[in-house]
Amino acid sequence: MQLLFETPESYCPAGLKQVNPKNSKHKRKKEALFNNEELFRPIFENSLDGILLTLPDGSVLLANQAACRIFGFTPENIFDIGKASLFNSDDPNFLSALKDLKQTGRFKGELTFLRKDGTCFQGELRSNRFKDKSGRSLNCLIISDVTERRQAEKEKAKADKFGLIGEMAAGIAHEIRNPMTSVRGYLQILKNKEELTGYSDLFQIMIDEIDRVNFTISEYLCLAKNIAVDLKPADLNAILEDFRLAISGDLVKNDLKMNFEPGEIPDLLLDSLQIKHMVINLIQNGFEASPPGGCVTLKTFLEGDQVVLQVSDQGNGIAPEIREKIGIPFFTTKDYRKGLGLAVCFSIASRHNAHIEIKTGSAGTTVSVRFELIPSLFNYYTIGT
Repeated sequence: MQLLFETPESYCPAGLKQVNPKNSKHKRKKEALFNNEELFRPIFENSLDGILLTLPDGSVLLANQAACRIFGFTPENIFDIGKASLFNSDDPNFLSALKDLKQTGRFKGELTFLRKDGTCFQGELRSNRFKDKSGRSLNCLIISDVTERRQAEKEKAKADKFGLIGEMAAGIAHEIRNPMTSVRGYLQILKNKEELTGYSDLFQIMIDEIDRVNFTISEYLCLAKNIAVDLKPADLNAILEDFRLAISGDLVKNDLKMNFEPGEIPDLLLDSLQIKHMVINLIQNGFEASPPGGCVTLKTFLEGDQVVLQVSDQGNGIAPEIREKIGIPFFTTKDYRKGLGLAVCFSIASRHNAHIEIKTGSAGTTVSVRFELIPSLFNYYTIGT
C-alpha cells in the first residue's frame, strides 16, 4: 500500500534550502519528495513506536513491525481487528478517548491497551486524522509502551520514600540511642544487685524492650540511601547455611519446617550482616503466611547472568489489592507488625545491585532476590590494592 500524505505548503524538510514557495518547480520537487514511498517506508517500518493507519470505523489498513510486536499480532492477522478492540474498556479514560477519536481523530494521553493474549499494558497514544490525496479520511495512531517507564518511576518514588524515612531516622538515632544506652546500662547494673534480685525479671523486661526499640531504629536506618555497606566477596550458600544452623533450635521449638536447597553459584559481593537481616525478614513472612505445619523453602541457583535467592511459602497467596502496596514503609496487614520488613528487604537488595520479584498465587508466594554476577573478582582485588 502506498503511503499518501497531505503536505502543507509552508512545510520544508530539514536540510532543504528554503525558496520562494510560488516557484512551481520547487513545489513539484517537494510534492515528489513527500509522495516518495521509498523515503517514508523505512521510517515507518523501523520506528520504535507502534504506528497504525486506520479508517474512522476502526479498520486497520496498515501497521508497522513495532505495532505487531507490541500487541502480539502477526502482520497478517492485525488487519482482522478493530481499533476499539486494542483498548481496555475498564480504563476510566477509555470512553472519553474513544469519543475524541471518533469525532476528531485527535487524542494525546495515556491509556490501557490489550495485547492479543489478553494481557494489559500502559501506553501513550498520539492520534491525528488526515486525508489522503483521494480525499479518504485516515487516522494515524502512534502508540508507545510506557510500562517499563512507569514501573521505573514507581521504583524511584518508592526509593525516595525509603531514603526520606532513613534520613529522618539517621537524624534522630544518635539523640535516641545515647540515652537508651545509658538507661540500659543502669538497668543491667540494678538487675545484678543482690538486694534487687526479686525485681530481676522486671529489669530484664525493660532491657528487652529497649533492645526492641534499638532494633526498630536499626530497621529505619536500613532504609537510608547512604547507609554504609561492607561489600566483600562471599559465598551466599555459606551465609544461608550459618543462618539455618542458628535458627534450627527455634524451628524445632516452634514446630516449623524449613528446607534449604543450595545450588552451584559463584561468589558475590555481599554485606553478610545485611543479607542475614534480609533473609530473616523473608523467612519470617513465609512462616507467618504458611499454615500450621507448613514449610518454607530457601533455594539458590544460577539463572543466566544472575544468582537467585528464592524464598517460597505454602500460604494462600497475596490478595490483588495488596500487591501494589508491597514494600511500602508502614504498610502491613498485621496489627503486631510495623510494616518495615519488606521495605528493608527492598533497600538491602538495592544496595547490593539486586532486585526483588514476587510471584504469588493460591499455592503460595515466592520471593526471588536476583543478584548480578561479578564479572571478575580480579578487578575487585586490583581496585582494593
